[in-house]
Amino acid sequence: MQPLFGACRCTASLAAEQAAEASYHGILWVANVYPRRVHCFDFRQIRARYNHETLIPRLLPEGLQFKIHPRRQEGGAFVHFRMPPTFILQVMLAARAGSGMPKTIDDILFKVSQDMCGNFVKTHNVWSFLCPYPVRIHRVLGTPPTEDVTGQYPSSQIHVKFNALATIRPTERQVYEVLRTYGQLESVVASPSGFIANFRYIPAAIAVRNCLHGAPLQLKGQKESASWAFEYKQISRWDRASANLLFWFPLYASLILSVLFFWDRLRAASSCNYSLTDPNAFVRFLVEGDVRLVRLAYLLELQRAQLSWPRRQEAESAILDTGEPALVTLQELREIQSQDPLSQRGFFSRSGKLIRFGSVSHCWESREHPDPWGFQLNEAIRRFQQMEGERSEVWLFVDFLCLHQYPRNKEQTYSFQRALQAMHVLYAHELVNVETLRDLTPEFVRSKLQGGRKIAVYSTAHARVEQVPVESLMINSVPYDQRGWCQAEEEWASLRETFERVPTPPMLFSRRMDTCRFTHRDDSALVKELQEKIFKQKAKETTKLNLQLLDDQVPVLCAALPYYTNLEIVLVRDTKLGCEGARVVVESGASHIHLDNCELGDAEANAIAKALEKTAGVHQLSLRHTRITPVGADALRRAGRIFGAVCINLDGQKI
Repeated sequence: MQPLFGACRCTASLAAEQAAEASYHGILWVANVYPRRVHCFDFRQIRARYNHETLIPRLLPEGLQFKIHPRRQEGGAFVHFRMPPTFILQVMLAARAGSGMPKTIDDILFKVSQDMCGNFVKTHNVWSFLCPYPVRIHRVLGTPPTEDVTGQYPSSQIHVKFNALATIRPTERQVYEVLRTYGQLESVVASPSGFIANFRYIPAAIAVRNCLHGAPLQLKGQKESASWAFEYKQISRWDRASANLLFWFPLYASLILSVLFFWDRLRAASSCNYSLTDPNAFVRFLVEGDVRLVRLAYLLELQRAQLSWPRRQEAESAILDTGEPALVTLQELREIQSQDPLSQRGFFSRSGKLIRFGSVSHCWESREHPDPWGFQLNEAIRRFQQMEGERSEVWLFVDFLCLHQYPRNKEQTYSFQRALQAMHVLYAHELVNVETLRDLTPEFVRSKLQGGRKIAVYSTAHARVEQVPVESLMINSVPYDQRGWCQAEEEWASLRETFERVPTPPMLFSRRMDTCRFTHRDDSALVKELQEKIFKQKAKETTKLNLQLLDDQVPVLCAALPYYTNLEIVLVRDTKLGCEGARVVVESGASHIHLDNCELGDAEANAIAKALEKTAGVHQLSLRHTRITPVGADALRRAGRIFGAVCINLDGQKI
């Protein structure tokens, strides 16, 4: 950028040169150099704050000396320029070949401004970075306003005023003729103190204010010196917001969507936060998830009538021979929920009967119906019938009966999804007895009912429940161990104080789910997420483990025990632990460890001894029915003396 008013000295006297230079000066208003700030959250100027340094020098003629004064709030800049004598000579020589030879300095200023404003900028359609309008250049005829507009937002309306020396007011037409040259002018309305000019675009209003403010007002019959004066007419906040809907609407929309997203995540997270030991938490889940448990008495009536399970939608209207509804009502759930916690003692009662809760984990043997041949109905009754008596009744969870099935309306879909988010509660809660029906219907049962059995299923073609032959159903013969939901239910059921299998850690469970299949859709992501969350929750809450494992469960135990950070008691019996299993159990952090009939020999004793040498938290270690010789016992004795706090009992003998 060239320096302002550079040293271009003539041989004339200094006073004459200064007088001549005063007439060589001019001011230009370069509009749309920066993106005009339209609201307090508009940060585009940060990216475009140096636009004037790269853009304006390219627009000015060579040889012109200038200095730039940015007005970023208004989206433009004032350019104070000076024309050296050499530049004036170039302009006059260039004009000699054409028409309109400039005769005065004002003519030269007019021609230079016209060349930049019209002949170059408009024809080349120059755009600045991040600006929505093309660059425009105007000659400043008056005195640029000096007031600070940092806290203001220019508007398309300006208040046209005149100084006190103006004795004759111009007409609306005269004002219109002057202002329309700066942009599309929509209206000029007279006001008590002047006129209100309304432009279509804000840059035009800015150009009028910056170019004509303080310019002489030339009217016929006006002798005194009068001048223009302009002020932005501040618009209301509502008008400003409505004028910037392209910004505010996406902002508000994104804000609302963000709130809804996080609220939904928070609601979904809170839906999983049901205690797995508190009886009231279980009932609260049933109410909030709209889960309607089925009475065992209803299953007995279906068995006697040789009928299959109905959908939840049809079961809601079913009535028992006793007059009770087949499904437990929300009113009944709220009734037991309001019982005194001190009198419950971990149980619920209704009408003098103890209520026992159960869940059935089973396969869907066809796409349309889980139990086409009634085999699972009979198995569920056989497993739970002994739990019901004169002073007790059984309420069961069977997904087909207790959750809304396809097709669901909007309300049913919402409750179904809500229940799905905490499905683990039905299998992992300490109040629930879970029975796993691993076997599919045997072939001899199928062949016995082949050809004559019909079942009620929902027909998509006719949009109603119809009786169809079992042979027309889409049969699913995938074994229990290869079904995703079945494996998840079995895992959740193992999250108890006493179990015969170890809950699978999240990483191992995720690998297993990748090999499993789901009946209707791939719910593996949801199942994995639930399993990880509930496994960590249960592992953190568990203080006692009572294990009786198969050989293939020992590696799972070794991977799972590090997650159990609050263990106090570990009991393992009838399990071949091996050296690694025995070591991990001792290092679990539990203070009381009991290993009974775990096929422990001298090798396992040495592994336990090494673990005791670096574990100070074990207070009592009981090893029963072992094959440990005096050599192994001596290793245990030496290890127990390191910290001195452990009491070791080997086959009934304290060592």
